[in-house]
Amino acid sequence: MTEQDRHLIARFEQLGEIVLLIAETPDMLHLRAELLRKTGALSQLGGTRSIELEEGTERGVRAIDFDTGKTLWTTELHRGVPKPSRHPKNSYASETPVTDGQRVYFHIGDLATYCLDVKGKILWEKEWPLQATRYGYGTASSPVLHENRLYLLKDNEEESYLFALDKITGREIWRVERDEPTTWSTPYIWQNTLRTEIVTSGSKKIRSYDLNGKMLWEIARQATLAVPTPFSDDGLLD
Repeated sequence: MTEQDRHLIARFEQLGEIVLLIAETPDMLHLRAELLRKTGALSQLGGTRSIELEEGTERGVRAIDFDTGKTLWTTELHRGVPKPSRHPKNSYASETPVTDGQRVYFHIGDLATYCLDVKGKILWEKEWPLQATRYGYGTASSPVLHENRLYLLKDNEEESYLFALDKITGREIWRVERDEPTTWSTPYIWQNTLRTEIVTSGSKKIRSYDLNGKMLWEIARQATLAVPTPFSDDGLLD
């Protein structure tokens, strides 16, 4: 098994009814289901699976049946030479897709957010401006779903904000500005005994917002890079 194969498996994540993998180079798309079975990364195989890929000047989505390795469909999201810089160990499509089992959401922070159905049809897309990131590392904060909204964090060196989109239409519901430099952390939906909160990690502060973008609390911190995503366990937030 190559280092690329191990990296692909390490980034395996099952979300809802669809399994999503990040394929960072074209060669990694040839990884077959047998390899995943041998590693134990997949305990139950079957049905349609989606893969986000970067291939030369094309960024798109390819659906693969893991029982057969057959490509079911491919949808091109964007074609052209990438304009932003990136971390040398990363790709131009770092963000992890998310699904509700009926639609799959792909967010490329310096390009656009896309909503596809499970057959590869683009239902809507929303473009974003190219903005400078710290050290030129690019974007990586992934989208999160909660009920009928898609929440995204877009912190950079020019204009930082947290915002919510209608998951059906892509319409922007609200946006709140943030005093933060570039953040690569993904927001966390914290459903506790008191309420549901959107918790974000930043270099300056950890902040919590309600589902309409109102800040609930904040904790000051000092960090050069904000990468890890918050999480909770046994009622405690970490």
